[in-house]
Amino acid sequence: MAGPAKWRLKMEQLMARNCSWGCACSFDSIHEGDGRGVIAFKFAGKRSAFRADGRVRVEFGPMRNPVTGEEHHFTGVLPTGLLTKREYFYSAKVFDVDAEPLSYRYPGRNAIASTSIWRGP
Repeated sequence: MAGPAKWRLKMEQLMARNCSWGCACSFDSIHEGDGRGVIAFKFAGKRSAFRADGRVRVEFGPMRNPVTGEEHHFTGVLPTGLLTKREYFYSAKVFDVDAEPLSYRYPGRNAIASTSIWRGP
């Protein structure tokens, strides 16, 4: 009997957070549709974006110093991180959700990009 097949998956992940408490809405590149809609995904640092079937639209922008307006670059390093070891923080230039019964807009909140490598078994 052959052993389990080895596999490796690189997953790019974008997250936009709708509050200052870190509640995350996460959309990642391995989800391209579930029969009900399609997630369009662009992983491009501060120019990243994703859309979900016309109901969710998020566009990243640079994080800016509120006084000077200069771009602020912030990277979180997680040496013991479970899913990723490094996260890149941006601002959500656009963060719109129109999925009944939810409907809200939270531009200017946290937006995070990260890459994970999954291996198994």
